[in-house]
Amino acid sequence: LKARTSHAWLRAAGGNYTVAMIGKLIPYTVIYLVLGIGCYIILFRFAGFPVYGSHARLLFGLMLFIFAMEALGITMIGLLPTLRDALSIGALYSMLGFSLSGFTYPQMAMLPPFKALSYIEPLRHYYLIYVNEALMAAPIENSLPNMLALTGFMLASLCVAPRLHRALVYMNYPLK
Repeated sequence: LKARTSHAWLRAAGGNYTVAMIGKLIPYTVIYLVLGIGCYIILFRFAGFPVYGSHARLLFGLMLFIFAMEALGITMIGLLPTLRDALSIGALYSMLGFSLSGFTYPQMAMLPPFKALSYIEPLRHYYLIYVNEALMAAPIENSLPNMLALTGFMLASLCVAPRLHRALVYMNYPLK
């Protein structure tokens, strides 16, 4: 959008917005999965962190988290009128993510408005999947709501797809 090369990008995807987006995201997804799996290997194999639950569900949660974060980025770019605004909001959102997720401050001690905000942070859901699977060996029923929440973030990006597709086709995305 910034370089105004969306026509060539869509043409390379045969004019299909979905194929174009998937093609754009595949390299990033692979990189993030390799980094995540590498971190898991370091944590669980070499550093000796315990995993009492399912490695498969833990990796599935990682994959859902990566997809949810990519979808959230698409949603922000589709909703906000300029790329600069989308980047600023994304940076603010991610900075608050650690506090709202419960990593640095427990959710049970948060004020009610902040406790409610913590549910719109994908990191919170991933953190709960990690705790359920790695530390508590909880049944899948405990992680399933968080997995569904991460899936919801992916579905939210579908709401902005028509707007983003129009911006790509007509190059009507403001630059300033």
